[in-house]
Amino acid sequence: MAHHSVNNCHSGPLSFSIPKLSDQLMTILNAIRDSTAGQLVRLLRPELLPYPEEQDFPQKDLYKDAELIAEKSEPSSTPSEATITPHSDDERRHTDIEAGIPEKFEENHEASPTIREDGTIICDWYSASDSDNPENWSPRKKLWVVACICYCSFVVYMSAPVWTPGEEQFMEVFGTNYAYTALGLALFVFGYGVGPLLFAPLSEIASVGRNIPYITTFVLYMLVTIPTALVRNAPAFMFFRFLQGFFGSPILATGGASLADVYDSTYLPCAMTGWAFACFVAPVIGQIIAGAAIPHLGWRFTIWEILIASAPVLVMFLFLPETSPATILHHRAHRLRKALGSDNIRSASEMEQHGLSIRTVVIDSLVKPMEITLLDPAVLFANVYMSLIYSIYYSFFEAYPLVFPSSYGFNLLQEGLAFLPIAIGTILSFLLYNSYLVFYRVSCFLISR
Repeated sequence: MAHHSVNNCHSGPLSFSIPKLSDQLMTILNAIRDSTAGQLVRLLRPELLPYPEEQDFPQKDLYKDAELIAEKSEPSSTPSEATITPHSDDERRHTDIEAGIPEKFEENHEASPTIREDGTIICDWYSASDSDNPENWSPRKKLWVVACICYCSFVVYMSAPVWTPGEEQFMEVFGTNYAYTALGLALFVFGYGVGPLLFAPLSEIASVGRNIPYITTFVLYMLVTIPTALVRNAPAFMFFRFLQGFFGSPILATGGASLADVYDSTYLPCAMTGWAFACFVAPVIGQIIAGAAIPHLGWRFTIWEILIASAPVLVMFLFLPETSPATILHHRAHRLRKALGSDNIRSASEMEQHGLSIRTVVIDSLVKPMEITLLDPAVLFANVYMSLIYSIYYSFFEAYPLVFPSSYGFNLLQEGLAFLPIAIGTILSFLLYNSYLVFYRVSCFLISR
């Protein structure tokens, strides 16, 4: 008996460690599958990283039943918002649900596909605990998204004023005056103010998603950085600085949307403060590094510094999973159509954005933001206020070199260290606000549940 009980004691932990290891491995593989690197692997060997729809997935029968009902239903002669859902054996499904509103389901209860009167089957999450839903991702996977967004934003924000300690050398080499040289910072900031007008609306198109604008523009951002460092005349340098800001802008405009994809309203402020922290500390770190390096490596090193810092971002982006729920469901609907041989399955975003023209994209990108800015007083005030804050903040990087070296005899490194109060203030505000969020807001939410 003693020997039998010892075996049980040893077999218990062993029996649970294997499934846990398997679950962790599956979680890692799923995270890789949903990233750009995983999609590149799937182009060559899709069987290495399969989706549930490409196997014998549990919800297959539900969609087959929905397909049978859709084939029997006659298209309505007039537009209707009513939808039909198939019945289960326990009669828990509703038979008439508003269009676009998925059936409510409990934590582990599989949801029946919603069928519109025209026979279209709406592809949605399989259950409230669907692992493909970004809000249901593991904490580690969510933190990886936060890390990617924060570090990329850090690099882009650092890149704006990082070259200002080398302006004096730039003026000596190219014979420019101070006002002209200051365009190197102003045009970069202008570029990442204009870029979101185009790239932010593109990320809301289900067939595009977040990752394509992120990776495409960041590759261009890195490529543009190379001629910026090698340029031989001042006008070309200013032009490439504008392009740097333009191609670096998507993360600044859409990073918050990526965080909102994976966190609900309770935990989102914590992630957003981390993002803001990375953005405000980045210019300070860049100034200190540039101030230490320029006397020995020259002003061009400030541009190479951008490229060096960008390399890890590109690797991280390759393993960043797509976070847009609309894009995830768009691709799921495509896989379901292929798996079931049905052309009736559509995601809600596909139906909303069906026939989206270039003209519509241009209007949404350029005209709509202007309309919202000019016609909504709250948005107009917020934009004017943020413009003031940005102008004051970035004016420091042009004003400090005029004051501290001449009045206090600072060298470039000491001039960079003069920006440390900005970092200290950012750290204090980050700690205080997150303390409030964790100990009050989140605690109240957990108690209410």
